[in-house]
Parts: sequence; structure tokens; C-alpha cells
Amino acid sequence: MTITAAGKRMFISFCFVALMFAAIGGLSTAKAAEMPIAIKGYDTVAYFQDGRAIKGIESFTFPWNGMIWHFQSKANKDLFVA
Repeated sequence: MTITAAGKRMFISFCFVALMFAAIGGLSTAKAAEMPIAIKGYDTVAYFQDGRAIKGIESFTFPWNGMIWHFQSKANKDLFVA
């Protein structure tokens, strides 16, 4: 599966916004516990890296844009945050 230019731009935009959010301090743990799970717990980075949907795990999470994002690995989480 080939990733389109629009898909790459969207992914880069997500990463940029995530970085900006992290730079201003993120959210407290209490607020994060109240947030819904984004995209039903699937790893958004894995979709772009592997070209398929992979369920994330609770060990690798990041609060962003009012939701909790799950990732399959620390590397995917770090890429999303960066």
C-alpha cells in the first residue's frame, strides 16, 4: 500500500500539533483519565508506517486534542509526540 502525498501531509500536521501541545505542557493525569480513547485505541502511526490498522496498547499512551491516543510501541508514541 502506497501512502499518498495528502496522507503524508496529514501525518506531518498531526505530529506538528502534537509537538506544540507537548511544548506547552500537555494535560494533568487527572484530566487525561477523563478523556475518551481516540480512534478506538488503534495506533495512528502504525497505520502510516505499516499501511494497516494495529491496535495500540495502554502502556504507550499520549493525551492530545482532548483524547487519549494508544500506540503499539514506544517508537510509534515518540514519533507521534515529535
